[in-house]
Parts: sequence; structure tokens; C-alpha cells
Amino acid sequence: EKANAYRLTEPTFKQEKINDRGPMIAELLSGGPAYYVDAATNKETQIKAGDYFYIEPGASFYLKINGKNANMVLFEIK
Repeated sequence: EKANAYRLTEPTFKQEKINDRGPMIAELLSGGPAYYVDAATNKETQIKAGDYFYIEPGASFYLKINGKNANMVLFEIK
């Protein structure tokens, strides 16, 4: 299987809707907090530094990062 990793940092972070991706793990390494937001319901789930969050395949969502010095990694399995 193929896997991709994406790094999101506060200066380069853009809040954009993400659709139809493989299963993902979002891990906030530092800073934050960050929020996983379900695009269909607008339900927010907080992700604190050191925590990770599993994102179902095909989910429609966006990520919000509050605070400074945020450093997040997304791992996607294709």
C-alpha cells in the first residue's frame, strides 16, 4: 500500500474542505489546539498536542488550528 504524509504549520495552514481521501490519521505535534470539523454537520472534535484523530475514508471535513506554533501531521493511506 502507498502512504503519504503532509505537514501543516500555522504560517502555511489554510482552512480548506477536504473530500474523498483515503483513511487518515491527524496528529497535532505541538501548539494548537486543532479541531477536526465534519463538513456535513459542523461538529468539531478537539485535537490536543500529543493526540491523534482517525479520519474515516471518504470523509468530508476541514481542519482548524487555533493558537500559535501549531505543527500537525496528516498520514494518508491510499
